[in-house]
Amino acid sequence: MSGFPWDKDIDWKSWETRFDPDQRWWVPYTHHLEVVRGLFKIPERVTIFDNTLREGVRTPGCRGLNLGDRLRILEALEAAGVPEAEIGGYAHGPKVERDSVREAKKKGLKMVLAMHSAGWVQDWRAEIDSLAEAGIDLINLLQYGCSHELATTPWLKAGDVPERSAQCVAYAKQLGLRVAFGLTASGRVHPHLEEACYREAAAAGADRVYIYDGFGVMTPEVMGYCVRRMRDTVGPRPELAVHCHNDLGLATANMVAGVHGGATVLDASINGLGNRAGIAALDEVAAVLTILYGVETGVDLKQLTALSSLAEDLFGIPLAYNKAVTGRNLYWHESDAHNAPILAGHWYSWNVIKAEAVGRKNVINVVPHCLHKQPQGTIATKIRQMGYEATDPQFDEILSRLNGMMERNERPVVSESELEEVIRRVLLPP
Repeated sequence: MSGFPWDKDIDWKSWETRFDPDQRWWVPYTHHLEVVRGLFKIPERVTIFDNTLREGVRTPGCRGLNLGDRLRILEALEAAGVPEAEIGGYAHGPKVERDSVREAKKKGLKMVLAMHSAGWVQDWRAEIDSLAEAGIDLINLLQYGCSHELATTPWLKAGDVPERSAQCVAYAKQLGLRVAFGLTASGRVHPHLEEACYREAAAAGADRVYIYDGFGVMTPEVMGYCVRRMRDTVGPRPELAVHCHNDLGLATANMVAGVHGGATVLDASINGLGNRAGIAALDEVAAVLTILYGVETGVDLKQLTALSSLAEDLFGIPLAYNKAVTGRNLYWHESDAHNAPILAGHWYSWNVIKAEAVGRKNVINVVPHCLHKQPQGTIATKIRQMGYEATDPQFDEILSRLNGMMERNERPVVSESELEEVIRRVLLPP
């Protein structure tokens, strides 16, 4: 390329790859944080509001959780730095939800505990009273607003919803609760009714207002617009929050868009558990905001895999191997082109996140296309890493033994430890 100073002493690596101070992950030059923060107005800190014990327990096919299970999850979330958790909802909810509040507080957990409340029921005061008596810190007041919902509540007409919204918020505030408010069907409620409801809720003292994408149908552009519009509607005081389902695979992207729009509270669940396709996954939201945007969440990323494994065990819902951030396959390598640089110590060649940064370990496997003598390949690199040299006949013997092992395996794969053992047996005979 004419005119470019190729012969100059340029630190190509530091330009191309920017590591965090602890070498846990990297971003390319296009995403250096000073560039990102110059392009987008984003908050320095957000609150991740865990929904595993409310939304997550509604995952189809999951096991029922007893009190001990629920407390294990709450303790693990607090240990990981998650500051708030919703543990159930509605006055008719199971007793174990209220017991969870009492026992968590007895154990000294400091996290904010919340529950859902139905603002559309006839005896809405009794609904709020019941949840307040459970000892929660924050009540999530949900309200119907679109026509298909209101068709099931003949006692509540569309024109009455703004006033009911204000009444619910004001009553909960009188009981000393922090109050979040949201319409259950954001994006389907007529904008005039929507604005009136949120305006009344904010005027009545709501501490937090929600955009609920309960159908997973919003796009990032729409989510960002809705959050900005919400700020214009409710004024500067209430926190802005978003809750996104993953029906079309956009939950995490919509969370990020919500943050761009000004949201500072993000609902998430461990492993993305929840109704239908679930909601935004806690690990993805925490990792994306921390790594790509430099937003502080307070979540210890090293605890993510432990949280994931705990939820797998208690809920009985296995984590997909190719799940982003915490999935096994993200840190399992079977490509010859991937294995060699990782074996040479360059984990960042084929991972954005160092496996240990989220509580995982890198795994190297040998598969048939690795069976060659090329010096840049997996086997030659492993031999050098172990401090050995192999003659051509020895290399052939190593390849022959590996091929024999693969033929005997149900899946043609040899682990790194098995590879090391073969190399030792050939190069260090008794």
